[in-house]
Amino acid sequence: MLFRMRRNHTREAYLELVDNIRAKIPNIALSSDFIAGFCDETDEEFADTLSLLEIVKYDLAYLFAYSLRERTHAHRRMEDNVPEDVKQERLRAMIDVFKKNQLLKQMDEVGKYHLMLIDGVSKRSDTQFTGLTDTNKRVVIDNSLKVHESWKDYTSSAGSSLDLTSPSVGDFVKVKIEDASQNTLFGTPICKSSISDFEVSTKDCL
Repeated sequence: MLFRMRRNHTREAYLELVDNIRAKIPNIALSSDFIAGFCDETDEEFADTLSLLEIVKYDLAYLFAYSLRERTHAHRRMEDNVPEDVKQERLRAMIDVFKKNQLLKQMDEVGKYHLMLIDGVSKRSDTQFTGLTDTNKRVVIDNSLKVHESWKDYTSSAGSSLDLTSPSVGDFVKVKIEDASQNTLFGTPICKSSISDFEVSTKDCL
């Protein structure tokens, strides 16, 4: 099917690339787009798509049922011949597999540290800050908790409550993930941090 979609790679080459990337950047988050019901898609080809979702376990995926777009190769040369009910059934199957693995990956973050950029107050509670990690995961923290100015201050003070400061919108904060849901991580803020300091401090936590 990749050939029919005019993709210049094979499944095997793609999986090898994924393995190489994860070997070099272990905590990387991967995302991709998937289409269910492309022209002439067989049950076997769709099973290959599901198995790819199962193998790679993406952190984020954009999943769609195929629809014909004008001025494309498929529009000019191919027939949109997979029935709509089959497309929708396959789309639901893709969503189910993705969400199952997404939740497992979210839960795997519990106990780990992340660098969070605070981007605002949570829409669900004015007692919480929300923000994103560098892997584009949504994190929520209690905005009443104070933090140390740096990881060095945190470790040198043995976690004492002296000289703490309140984080604010726009700050980078090192957080420890305590819980997770399908789309959100829940963390405890530890200290303010720059990107480079986070990389150094993360090695201290290993």
